[in-house]
Amino acid sequence: SGGGLVTVSYGAAPHVTGLLPTSGAVSSLVQVVGDNFLPGSTSVTFGGVPAQVQSCTTTVCNVRAPSGTGTVSVG
Repeated sequence: SGGGLVTVSYGAAPHVTGLLPTSGAVSSLVQVVGDNFLPGSTSVTFGGVPAQVQSCTTTVCNVRAPSGTGTVSVG
């Protein structure tokens, strides 16, 4: 069996640059702004708690805020 070289490439990691608004009630609509988001396959968490993604483009995700606080991550 011949050895081969496998090349794996990844796109740039999602990067959050801002939130609109920066605070609000549970289930309120929040715009997560940034770049390198993946429409259709993006997950958003607030302090590790999943948010309900309403829509997502490569630069903006509209989500419903979960309970709790913490760092917002997009993946």
